[in-house]
Amino acid sequence: MHILLDKEINYLLRLLNSNNFKTYLCGGSLINILFDSSSSSAFDIITSIPAGMLINILKNAGYQIHVNENYISANKYNTTFNISILSDLDDYYKNIQFTPEYLLADCSGNIIDKYNVLNDIKTKTVKCINNVEICFSDKINKLRAIRLLSQLEGFSLDNSIINYIKNNPDIDGVSKCVIASEINKLLLGNNVKEALTLLQQTCLLKSVFPMLDNCACVMQHEWHTKDVFNHIVDVVGNTQADLLLRIAALFHDIAKPQCKVLDNGKIRFYGHDIKSAEMSAEILYSYGYKEDLIKKIYIMIKYHMKKKKLSDNELLEMMDDCKQADLDVDYIFKLQFADNAATLVTDRSGMYYNQDRVKELLVNQLV
Repeated sequence: MHILLDKEINYLLRLLNSNNFKTYLCGGSLINILFDSSSSSAFDIITSIPAGMLINILKNAGYQIHVNENYISANKYNTTFNISILSDLDDYYKNIQFTPEYLLADCSGNIIDKYNVLNDIKTKTVKCINNVEICFSDKINKLRAIRLLSQLEGFSLDNSIINYIKNNPDIDGVSKCVIASEINKLLLGNNVKEALTLLQQTCLLKSVFPMLDNCACVMQHEWHTKDVFNHIVDVVGNTQADLLLRIAALFHDIAKPQCKVLDNGKIRFYGHDIKSAEMSAEILYSYGYKEDLIKKIYIMIKYHMKKKKLSDNELLEMMDDCKQADLDVDYIFKLQFADNAATLVTDRSGMYYNQDRVKELLVNQLV
């Protein structure tokens, strides 16, 4: 079986497939290509190229790279490749458990189906290759299953997987850096809303981010139709597949349960923006995220409620905070618009004014 690969995927696979090293496309993005589903912005690749050589090849080819604990991210033209280094294919097969992961594609688009899983995959159901007890003896596979759901268009998890996770939601002993790696991939999936919802429904969210799980069933004021958690899910879904933006969206209201008060009979969350920024920084730090990313997330969440028309002094202060964090100020507006779209508020004039005025102030600073 053969598939047609996008030119950017084809280029990178051929680039990495030289010098007797083998490189393959794998994971949810391959399955989406196979089923001609919506395009992905992140692709999983495995290669046998040593790390140092791989980094040099990617840098020389103009990719922006980020070294994670278990893989290297390479970004170019708004496309991200998550590249794992393995000695051989047998090494790869030893570390996967779910049917969609067993398909690979080489640089020519030829499908490799060593374990004859294609017929199972055509049902669009994620199953365990082994029984669930063996599969989930490594607890991180619970999170990987839901991450796959985020990446696979139109797929569902087999009931045996869902029931096992519900009955055994703990992931004690799993490295927080490994958890963060899976969360990052989950957040970049096209089906991120469905994945986050299932994460909460299976009680796995309580094991990963208990403060986020506390947002479920916390009702809001008259501008909202959903509880805090489901509002957060909508905001994440309203953003483009950008990791910085989606992490900020995930945590932007995390302090609302702590800040909830009744004011003249109305629900209010005074100060939740600052408190959420502080809590997000603490959580991200504990999961091993880099300080520069944490600073950016903090600023985005800190300003996500500044949606009314601001004075020049207020805008200049916001711009200065962004400059100190090396953050494009437009990220704040992207989060604000995503947040606003998940409410009943229709007046966006303040955000539009602030966005336009910031552009003018930036031009004035350059003159």
